[in-house]
Amino acid sequence: MKMIRFSLLLILLVPSLISAQSRYREAHRSILHKMDMMRALQASPGKGPAAPDPTDNQDYFDIYHYSIDIAFNDSTSYVAGTVTASLVSLMPGLSSLDMNADPVLTIDGVHAAGQGTLSYSRSGDVVSIDLASPLSEGDSLDIVIDYGGYPGGADNVGLHFDSYNGSSLIWSLSEPWSARSWWPCKDYPE
Repeated sequence: MKMIRFSLLLILLVPSLISAQSRYREAHRSILHKMDMMRALQASPGKGPAAPDPTDNQDYFDIYHYSIDIAFNDSTSYVAGTVTASLVSLMPGLSSLDMNADPVLTIDGVHAAGQGTLSYSRSGDVVSIDLASPLSEGDSLDIVIDYGGYPGGADNVGLHFDSYNGSSLIWSLSEPWSARSWWPCKDYPE
């Protein structure tokens, strides 16, 4: 008798599972189509490479972990958050760091444990952060960056605000170098 009840339960659930999977497949197809269109635009003749070269400074440190606390406003396509980048110095005397943040993002503040509030400057999509005291080779540090902005305005969009069947849809295609459009980072995955 238990087998029959179980079978009936499965028969009752199958239509709703199929319906949910169909909606997922349609949304997934839409996202894949947009990704293909973006790749085609980037590969068009006469257009240069999508990513600039890393700065020399970005070779002097590695980031081994990010913690991202981010809030999305799907009605305005605005993001706001805090990124903590855990890094290690690859050279003695590292006194500054270059991070990437598209100009559509506003940097609200930068600080580090044990170093307090840090000064920074911007040039294009590079945020140069001055450390309060230099790091020795092998030293670790957590840099915290508070920020906000509208990622949809970036040249190389990595976060998309969309809708599907009346529901909000937020999705990301950030590799290899468009994470900078929605969160400050060292945007070179190698």
